[in-house]
Amino acid sequence: MIDQGQGRNLRQTLEIDGGYADPTNAAGAVEWMYRMIHRLERSQPTEYKPSVLQLLEILEAHPHVVDSLEPARALHPVWSTAQVNQAFSRGQLAAYHYAMASADPGRADEFFASLATGADLSVGDPAYALRERFNADQLRPKEKQLTKVERISFLVQAWEATRAGEQMSAKHLKFIRSGAKAQEITSVRGVDWLGTVAEPESEPEAEGAQA
Repeated sequence: MIDQGQGRNLRQTLEIDGGYADPTNAAGAVEWMYRMIHRLERSQPTEYKPSVLQLLEILEAHPHVVDSLEPARALHPVWSTAQVNQAFSRGQLAAYHYAMASADPGRADEFFASLATGADLSVGDPAYALRERFNADQLRPKEKQLTKVERISFLVQAWEATRAGEQMSAKHLKFIRSGAKAQEITSVRGVDWLGTVAEPESEPEAEGAQA
């Protein structure tokens, strides 16, 4: 059992445990999973700050989140240059890879690898569209770059299009931040621990239905 220790944060707790090769980013992934579960991606009010025990419960329930650190490590440098505002952390990327892998493990690995290298992508591929959108963003002044919320939503939008076998261009990546039509941050579908479901299939027409 991991020693929780009073006054320690999750990273320190995992460091002391000694069983984690990358305790800093493992802790970051679990902490972001907590935010995803409770829909706190935009902000985390003080009253919603989790205890180390709560985070350890998530890690105990999802020990394989640490397997998502390697795909995250490969992708992280691509979107974390000095020119990028609101860049992803490795922990955040690992949390999203793990969520995607919870829905479709093989395709999640392929998606992250494609984003990291750009290999074998062509116009119309959602991963190509996402890389194009993020690369163009690096050329903009930091005050005009995508927000963290937009980056997260675009990552998940591209993933969902990939799973659905849909074509996508950079202009299809949209997110309304505020106003009457403000959107919720996009969540990975079909993941039990997130409480999300896949898009419902269209109902077949009843036999003999009128056109």
